Amino acid sequence: GRPILDVYDISELEVRTRIDEHQRDNVVAGQRALVRFDAMPDLEIEGTVISVANLATRSRDTPGPGRQFDAAIRLDRIDPRLRPGTSTRILLKGETVASATHVPRTPVFDKEGKPIVYVRNGDNFEPVEIKITHRTETHTAVEGIAAGAEVSLVNPDRDRTTEGRSGGPSLPPAPGGGR
Repeated sequence: GRPILDVYDISELEVRTRIDEHQRDNVVAGQRALVRFDAMPDLEIEGTVISVANLATRSRDTPGPGRQFDAAIRLDRIDPRLRPGTSTRILLKGETVASATHVPRTPVFDKEGKPIVYVRNGDNFEPVEIKITHRTETHTAVEGIAAGAEVSLVNPDRDRTTEGRSGGPSLPPAPGGGR
């Protein structure tokens, strides 16, 4: 009852990969990809993303709360040297975004379930609701603010609770003592 032989049909091959959570919005079915094979550095084959999972799974690559989404890429052609289980490197070809206003990911905050940034207005920063159009690991393309606007990298609403030069929270005087 034990299998003694596996037979693979290699007339069509798919590459399976995992997409990090912060990149999930940038990967869609139909997107083009370039696949490089570790065992054959001279071989590059183009392919098409055929599916991206909607349900995340915990990352096996890094410890912590990171999640990943399974994806499959169908190769446009088959090289006779390819075998199942070959490790790959994949370059996903994203769309070109012309004339986008972008900010680092850190100044994008969530307020009442909506994305906002704090934009300088004179001596203060005011919250401005934005629409996120694209994200990368380090930047966010947004609509709703002018190009060149100065945004706060920290939430100024939270900083109003601190006092003093150190920026730390104000502590009450110790019992029986003064400041």
